Formats: sequence, structure tokens, C-alpha cells
Amino acid sequence: MTTLMILGARMAQLPLIRTALEDGFTVVSVDPDPQSPGHTLAHAAHTCDLADADACIELAKQHRISGVVTLGADYPMSVLAQICDGLGLPGPQPDSVYCTIDKAAMRRAIGGHLHYEISTTADAIRAFREIEAGVVIKPSVSSGGRGITIFPNQTAGDLVQRAFARAAGLSRNGRAILEAYIEGPEFSVETITAGGETTVLAVTEKETSGPPYCVELAHCQPSKISPADYSALADEAVRGLRLLGVDDAPGHTEIRLTASGPMIIEAAARMGGGFIASHLTPLSTGIDMMRAAIAIALGQVPDLRPRFARGAASRFICPPAGYVRNATGLEKVLTDPDCIEADLYVTKGDQIRPLRDATDRVGHVITSGPTGSAAEKAARRLANEIQLEVTPMIV
Repeated sequence: MTTLMILGARMAQLPLIRTALEDGFTVVSVDPDPQSPGHTLAHAAHTCDLADADACIELAKQHRISGVVTLGADYPMSVLAQICDGLGLPGPQPDSVYCTIDKAAMRRAIGGHLHYEISTTADAIRAFREIEAGVVIKPSVSSGGRGITIFPNQTAGDLVQRAFARAAGLSRNGRAILEAYIEGPEFSVETITAGGETTVLAVTEKETSGPPYCVELAHCQPSKISPADYSALADEAVRGLRLLGVDDAPGHTEIRLTASGPMIIEAAARMGGGFIASHLTPLSTGIDMMRAAIAIALGQVPDLRPRFARGAASRFICPPAGYVRNATGLEKVLTDPDCIEADLYVTKGDQIRPLRDATDRVGHVITSGPTGSAAEKAARRLANEIQLEVTPMIV
């Protein structure tokens, strides 16, 4: 039986683990949290730091794995590439993965807007003054949108200092990036690259909370843009992945469509999180991105044929910060014919943190419809059905 190692076993990885099990693979899960729900599903579960390449490679050898995959997070990608390289397995190479997870290296590879690598408060203030416009400050190495602060206009230096401290504190190398802020709606381009050829599967339209944190609130496929804009976004994603050297891997490239054309924010050699790869892409196109990623990891040719053109959308539940007094509406939403999936991650008495990044979202709904607009409308309606009564936090 073919053995597949899955890096990560938390809630976000469950669709990937279940898919592998459905297809008859022996699943080895690796995650630092022994309570991760995916561990209970896997044939073999290991509690291990996903940054410990030597330990993970040893586990891969022990289980004689045929491939290694992950879903929706940058954190395991360095080890994934090292496993592939060390064991001669199909997958992205360490150098290209490094360029996707280190934001400074990424910016050097693909070019684009003005940026500075900063490691001290003095660096942050100096770079801020040199740009003389809106800026983005973010960790050099992180994931999930953590530590990002956006100032669309010039702002007092003390705020920049605090933003740098936050970003550097959440960066795995202790450094941050300060770059020029670019205006325009945000999208992501979902791709599969195999044998040097990149196939664009979908373009995802996004809604965010706006500055200063721009947390993703909703996703929709297909995007409601012109064919010309679709082609421009797709071409820019392919260009960026080529410059980064990404091959034999899924891709998730975040792009803003500016007045002068598309500009890459970040690119990843992995599937997109937030249900984009696991739910929206197969619901809107019929392409199973997780099975395609598994096929690549096993050295097989992935099936990337679209089977239909429909709409799919997700919307996250993001109430004000406080303590949950009561939650209603989820049961009703789950019975709605437009609902594909819905969940709340909090219950009575739980604390809801201020919305700073994706980890602060407390629930979601996923819908399908004949068009992206129809699915988006249904997702908004169903999200509004879920009501959380919250006692505000005393600051």
C-alpha cells in the first residue's frame, strides 16, 4: 500500500487527510500538537516540530513514504522540500521554497514595488521616511497573515515602531519587510505546476477587513472580472512562479489588481488555505486540487480537466471582540440547500480576540450556486443568520 506523509494534522489539514484515506493511502500525520484531530484519523501519528527537518526526514525513511504533502500553510514547506530533496521524491526544491517563504527573498526574485528588509526600529523609521507614501509592514518569515500592518497613508512614526515590533516578534527569523502599499482589489490565483508547465485552475476574488490588518473575510470563485483582467492576473501568477523556480507543486499567488496592472503581493508553492483549495476550487470547476497535489507528490500526472463552471463562496464569522454569551442560527444554516458547510469554532464563555489575522476568525460558511455572484449572495445571507451575542472586552 502506498504511504503518504501529511505535514500538519490540525483542522485545516482534515480535508487532505480524509481525501488520502478515501483513496486508500496509508497516511502518516506529523504535527507538533498531540491533540491535533488529524492524528486520530491517520494510520500513524507523530508529534514532531514541523521545522525539525532531520526528525521529519527520519520519520519519512522509517515509514518508507512515497510522497509528502501539506495544505494551506507555509510553515511546513521548508521541511517538505527537504524531505523531497533528501529522499529523491517529487516535489518543490528547497531553493524555490525558500524564495516563497522568506518574503525578502521573494521580493528580490520577482521584483515589483519598493521594499526594504528591516531588522531594527531605526531601519523601520528610515525606510518609512524614504518611501514617503503608504506602507505595509510584515514579518519576513511567517504565515496566516500574522503580524501584518498596513498604513495606506503616511502615519506617525510611533505607530510604525509598534508595527515593526509586532512583525519582527512574529517572524521566524526576527526580521521584517517594509514595502510600498499598493491600491487595488485583492485576488489569488490557484495553480498546479508539473513538469515545468503551470496550469491556472481558478482566480479567487477576496473581501478583506481593510487597513490596517486586511484580514480575509470572504472568498468567491469565479471572480467577477473581465476576461482581460483574468488573463492579466493569470499571466502574472505564472510569471511569478517561474521566477521563483516553483515546479512540481500547487501554487497560491496573491495579487492586487492596480490601476497600472496586476502586482504580486506574495506567492506560495502550496495550496491556498481558507477553504480555497479544499472546497471552492472543486465546487466551482470540478477539479480536485487536493488529489492533484497528491498525484504530483507521487510522481503521477494530475487530472486538471474542468468538469463544469459553477460558483462557490466562503464567508467567515468575525464578530466584535469579547466573550460569547450565546450563539444561534448554525443549526438553521446547516439545513439550508445553499449550504455546503458551516461551523463555529467558539461556544458560550469563549473569548473572541480583536480581528488581527486569520486565527481570530471564529466560524465560516461555504456555499455553492450557479454563478459566483449567486454563491456569494448565499454565503452573505447564511453568515448573517449565525448570530453571536458578545459581552465586550474591558480594555
